[in-house]
Amino acid sequence: MLSHTFCYIPRKGKSFDRFKSALGLSTWRSVLEWEPDEKDQKKASLLKAAAEEACEHCSSRDLDYFAKGLPSSETWLLFPYFRDSVCYLDIETTGLGKGLDYTTVATVYDGSDVKVFTHGLNMRELPEVLESYKICVTFNGKCFDLPFLRSEFQREFPLYHIDLRYVFASLGLKGGLKKLEKEFGIGRGEWTDLNGYAAVLLWQWHQQGLKGALETLTAYNILDTVDLEKLMVIAYNLKVAAAGAEDVPALPLPEDFPIPFKPDNAVIKKALRASTREFY
Repeated sequence: MLSHTFCYIPRKGKSFDRFKSALGLSTWRSVLEWEPDEKDQKKASLLKAAAEEACEHCSSRDLDYFAKGLPSSETWLLFPYFRDSVCYLDIETTGLGKGLDYTTVATVYDGSDVKVFTHGLNMRELPEVLESYKICVTFNGKCFDLPFLRSEFQREFPLYHIDLRYVFASLGLKGGLKKLEKEFGIGRGEWTDLNGYAAVLLWQWHQQGLKGALETLTAYNILDTVDLEKLMVIAYNLKVAAAGAEDVPALPLPEDFPIPFKPDNAVIKKALRASTREFY
């Protein structure tokens, strides 16, 4: 889908796209193959130069070339082209970032490997791991996860960001992560009604010595994170369909990822009873 637009070009991109569409052209390749009329020669030379440059940078996998000028609302376009540079991130915290709140558990997933970070164990390694990727996919990370981590670690994270909350909102689909999972048939089993408040309680219970609380919290956080890949694929396919790009094939849904931590069913039931309201 990226090859259907010039919107990453500052100032000129939108006008290039309008001109291309008016001519009935769709992709960079179609622009290069186009034989313009005499009256279009001046605009054609600019458009063809942009298309040739785009093809070269795409072939060399120059992510920065496209991402630096891409509006934040369009970062989803990068996904299939640079999928091997993508990580999915979700964090659990003691609260909303006021006072002494901190990250309790965080997961970084890259589509094949899960890395878990736990407060008091290896949380200090999280920034370095995050910075080994180029694109970060979150759900509401623009408002919560990334600002929270910036404050906690007192550093910036040089990542291009795809926030699925806003991608889905642009499609008229609003609501939280779990609501969207239900809408698209992504099952959670016994996890269905567990929420952010329950995650706070699980950490508190772990600190109080409740057996199984930390492993349950970790498994919950991993599930939230790996499900982001499925939602990213769904969102991308919906955006392509909404754009009417019939020549762009839909991406297949990824396989379920086996959670490497075993939750405690008794702890889950306790958390479900206690979490009677949404925490965030």
